[in-house]
Amino acid sequence: EHLGEALAQSDSLQRLDLHCNRIGDEGVQYLAEGALLNTTLSELDLSSNFLRDESIEMIGEVLLRTRLEKFGLNDNFLTDEAAKEFLKMLQAHEDLQLVELRLENNDMSALQKTQLGLFVRANARELAKKHKQQPRKRSRLGSRRGSRCDTNHSATRRASTHSDNRRASTGSVGSATMPRARTASRTSFHGTR
Repeated sequence: EHLGEALAQSDSLQRLDLHCNRIGDEGVQYLAEGALLNTTLSELDLSSNFLRDESIEMIGEVLLRTRLEKFGLNDNFLTDEAAKEFLKMLQAHEDLQLVELRLENNDMSALQKTQLGLFVRANARELAKKHKQQPRKRSRLGSRRGSRCDTNHSATRRASTHSDNRRASTGSVGSATMPRARTASRTSFHGTR
């Protein structure tokens, strides 16, 4: 109950890992109420929390009314009924941001897990396609062509790209080729009661 209240009031929490906390169906109700009021949460892990199909409605509300990108429900007691309901809810969501839904080790058939997995992967591809199609904004400073800074930056970029290509051919990875890590506020509660 207190965790749900804290979640509702948080304006910076992006990841919440609550696996192995024995939340159960009653506890997920309080948590869902808090998640519905939170505008920053993008990752939630409720794996190994004794969740059953009685939680479908509240979990579905969280899926439908938040902007979760990753949701973990591994190692619970969710059945095919839950999987079918999740799929209906996800298909009805017009602005779904979900790119990962983990459901391993539940009481679901392989068919239901596959259907959900295919839907979520297709959604992830669509989101990536939309992201690529959005025009990038140019800064005012970089819009002046031929300026000294712009020319120097281009030369530096060419040298960096050439250097990265050599590194890639030798098997080492340069920092310029690594994706930038997204900083996130993360809170984990493992095995607490």
